[in-house]
Amino acid sequence: MPGKGCFAQPRAKIYGISEYGQVVGEVDMMNEILHRGPITCAVAVTPELRNYTSGVFVDKTGRV
Repeated sequence: MPGKGCFAQPRAKIYGISEYGQVVGEVDMMNEILHRGPITCAVAVTPELRNYTSGVFVDKTGRV
């Protein structure tokens, strides 16, 4: 209802998690998604990455 504006949902869905852990690497991430569903991820950002425009970024600072 785009024309109605914001309003409280009468029965909002509430989601939670039953467990969590760390998954590292593309193959492990794909397996996790295949077997258990969606994952979240985070990226540690160096100042150099803030100016990223294209290509493969390689962190050469050793800070992350």
